[in-house]
Amino acid sequence: MKMKILIADDEPSVQRVLARIAQALGCETVLASDGDEAVALIEKERPDIVIMDLHMPNLDGLEALRMIHDTRPAMRVIVMTGDGADVRARAAFESGAAGFVTKPFNFAALRQTVSDNLALAETRA
Repeated sequence: MKMKILIADDEPSVQRVLARIAQALGCETVLASDGDEAVALIEKERPDIVIMDLHMPNLDGLEALRMIHDTRPAMRVIVMTGDGADVRARAAFESGAAGFVTKPFNFAALRQTVSDNLALAETRA
């Protein structure tokens, strides 16, 4: 069975890039445009990991991360931000983020972070 990745970002171009990386790793993808949609899709789609931007409209990524971990504490969530010095990135780790990547992406590092988290999610399944 294919692993499934939920990608939550309000930029369609970022969603496409992340979906291509996920598909190259042999994964299915589910897309969300904001935190509200991501939280709603967690139970419906049951992804293995989540890749989520911290800066999104409506419900932002940090609050969505907290909500996801309230209901699925073992869910591996990789957070993204365009500002590596963002204090919310530290708050995301304190809230249970499993990984962190900055935009623009270092594609090798991003692929490695996703691969590592997929492997950890697979051992948990």
